[in-house]
Amino acid sequence: MFVQMIEFTCNDREKLDGLANEWTKDATGEGTVQRAVLGRRSEADDRYVWIVYFESADEARRNSERAETGSYAQRLQRICSQGPTFVDLDIVDHWPR
Repeated sequence: MFVQMIEFTCNDREKLDGLANEWTKDATGEGTVQRAVLGRRSEADDRYVWIVYFESADEARRNSERAETGSYAQRLQRICSQGPTFVDLDIVDHWPR
């Protein structure tokens, strides 16, 4: 399993929700995303972490190469006041097993 964490600051939750809903339909339909969760930092109402799960790093790479993914990334960047920054993680273990 492979996970990508995307951290950013966004002051417009309505635009973020609209983009997230649109992206989710596409990424889990035509893309290679298994699932995704959006979390808000407890200490900052406008700071978010989007966690996206893939079968493998290769699947994540394939998804990133899609024109649609690039379009969503650009749109996310436009509504962010800071970020996004990306962290890629190879999952080496998980619990419960």
